[in-house]
Amino acid sequence: MQPLLTPRGKLPVALLAIIALAAGCGDDEGGGGGGVGWSTHASLSLGPRQEMGVAALDGKIYVVGGIDGSRQAIATVEAYDPSTDRWTQRASLPDPMHHVNVAAAGGKLYVVGALSGSSFGAIGTTLVYDPGADAWSPLSSMPSGTERGASGVAVLDDGRIVVAGGLRDGDSVTDASVFDPGANSWSPLQPLAVARDHLAAANVGGRVFAATGRDNGVLRPALEVLDASTGSWSRRADILTARGGVAAASLSGRLVVLGGEGNGADPAGIFHQTESYDPSTDSWRTDAPMRTGRHGIGAAVVGDRLYVPGGATREGFGAVTANESFAY
Repeated sequence: MQPLLTPRGKLPVALLAIIALAAGCGDDEGGGGGGVGWSTHASLSLGPRQEMGVAALDGKIYVVGGIDGSRQAIATVEAYDPSTDRWTQRASLPDPMHHVNVAAAGGKLYVVGALSGSSFGAIGTTLVYDPGADAWSPLSSMPSGTERGASGVAVLDDGRIVVAGGLRDGDSVTDASVFDPGANSWSPLQPLAVARDHLAAANVGGRVFAATGRDNGVLRPALEVLDASTGSWSRRADILTARGGVAAASLSGRLVVLGGEGNGADPAGIFHQTESYDPSTDSWRTDAPMRTGRHGIGAAVVGDRLYVPGGATREGFGAVTANESFAY
C-alpha cells in the first residue's frame, strides 16, 4: 500500500478576484448529453480521485492514476462513454503515480511523466496504452534531469506531444519538451518564459497554449503560445484569474480554462471560474462558472462537450467522484 501523501507546493494565496458562487448554467442532472452550460453525469466508478491524467480517446474520456480519497497514489484507469453515461475499468498503470501527464495521439493514450509517492518525486516514465489490447507498454523515458509531473500537456497537429513546465524536486520549472510517438524519442524545446507547475495546455487552432499555474506557490496569470516551427514560446494576454491545479481544453475555437486552487476569497480555497481565450483577438472572457468548483483536474472534449471528471473540492486534498461537462 502506498504511504499517505502530504501536500507539497500547495500554498494558499490571497487574490483580489471574488469567485462566483453560482452553480452555473444548465440543469441537466444525468445522462450522456446535456444542454448549454453545465451538466452532471455518472460519477467516477472507482471512487474519488484527484491529480490524475485526463484525455479523450475514441469518443471516451480516460482518467489515469491520481490520488484517491485516502491520499494514496493509485494506478487504476477508467473510461467514460458519454453515449451510454457509463464507466468501464481499463488496464491499470504498471505502478501508482499522480499528477500524471497524459495525452491521446494516433489512436493511443500516452503517459509522458508524472509524480510518484509521498515525496512527490518526479519520474520520467513514458508509456503507451493500446485500447484494442487494453494494455500499457513502456517507451523511452524522459531524458535524465527533465523528469516532471503536474505539467501542461497538448498534442501538435503532427501527433507529437508537448510537455510544458511542471514540478521537479518540489520546484516549479520552465522546462519544455516534445515526445515523438513515431520515433519514440524526446527533444527539448525553448523553456517557458515563466516557471510554472499545475498549469494546463491545449491545442487551439493548430497552436499549443500553456495557461496560468503557479511558481513555487505564487499564482501566475501567464499565457504562452508555442511556435512549433522554431520550438519557441511567446507571451499572450494574461488570463483574467491566475490559479493553479487547473484544467484546459479547446472548445469551439477557444481555449477554456477551468477551476483551480489558491483562492483566498473562498473558504475551501477553490476557484469556480471558467474563463476562455480567443486566439484571434488575444482576449479573455468569463463563461459560466463550474457547478462543482475543483482543482487537481483535467479536461477533455468529446463532440461539443468538455468533460471534467474528479478533482478535489478543497485546497490540498479532498478528492471527489464528480463528473460534469460544459458546452456553449
